[in-house]
Amino acid sequence: VGQHEPVKCVAARIMCWGAERCFAITSGGEDSFTHNVHNDTVFYKDTLTLFGHSVKDHDDTAVEIPPGTYTYPFAFELPTTAFASLHTASCQCGGAQIKYEVVAFVKYDAHRNDAVRRAFTVVVPISKRDMLASAPVNVTATATVTKFSVVMAKSDVTVTLPRSIYAAGETIEGEIAIDNRQGETDVSTVRIALSYRCEVAIVAKKSMTAGAHERPEPPKDAESHFVIRDSPVVVLELPMVVEHGRQAAAPFAVPLPHAMPAVSYPARGQHLAVAHVMRFDVHGAKIKIPIHIAHCADGNNRFAFRPLDAPVAPAELHDTEHAYTVPDDYIAMPCRSLQPPAGLEKQPRPHASAPQAVGTGELH
Repeated sequence: VGQHEPVKCVAARIMCWGAERCFAITSGGEDSFTHNVHNDTVFYKDTLTLFGHSVKDHDDTAVEIPPGTYTYPFAFELPTTAFASLHTASCQCGGAQIKYEVVAFVKYDAHRNDAVRRAFTVVVPISKRDMLASAPVNVTATATVTKFSVVMAKSDVTVTLPRSIYAAGETIEGEIAIDNRQGETDVSTVRIALSYRCEVAIVAKKSMTAGAHERPEPPKDAESHFVIRDSPVVVLELPMVVEHGRQAAAPFAVPLPHAMPAVSYPARGQHLAVAHVMRFDVHGAKIKIPIHIAHCADGNNRFAFRPLDAPVAPAELHDTEHAYTVPDDYIAMPCRSLQPPAGLEKQPRPHASAPQAVGTGELH
């Protein structure tokens, strides 16, 4: 905060928040009406009040910031239930976004703020112990040849994976078994593809953008459910010859990129569920296996496990405000004549793990 002359304000605050935004696009047919169904959920917000009045204090009596330059280094501890940053969309159906921001602002009155916003990205590691303990996968599908509704031949395909959660940069290893004893043709190739899937289900108010015709009555609130599928992350072919009348099994390995375009752990937010889907195409038999891929695995097992079927519960959503506290080992030069509100609980003294950043971009 830098002032060349005295300035009056109601409060100065630093806020960190995370929100989930989902929206759906539905068309109105011939009249080209487009209805945007949207839902915004702020699942995390923590506010540090440097000086002045608290958020819930409706007193707008001004305090005066004397001339000078004041520094307030800060640190926020994100909740263990934080979802990984996400941005995915389809021009046909809609999209989903998980975003985080830090906002520093001075509130001069009820109608005027001076704010600076900085977006940041959140990655959620998984403890290696929990990743290795994830449930194994075993799926079987059958390809059949019928004539007049009678099955003339069939081939059974079974895919086995040792676990259901992986980390970027790993190799997914498994086994594929083909029982072609009742088949009538040979199997020569197995096609494997890995892609990303985001499922969105929201109930929210609708806003509407009309075409050239007269705008109809606004539609009622409604539920919207859709799936966003991205292009495959990995595609490969496994040479595997199984003659008809025989059976065989073979291992396979799918290397994952070190930088995944999107991750699928944690798996659920308020209105969305994400997964990676492995698809096996064998002689007409198609197998789809949902798995989950984390940004990275922590060998020190420092992170709480997020069950794959557990969404963020309403009780976990929180909006807190604390009196500003200087993080340990950081250099601060606060305004001595201005203090945080006396009625606010102090922020638990944060132990920042990153070097202190200053306005010039240098690190101390």
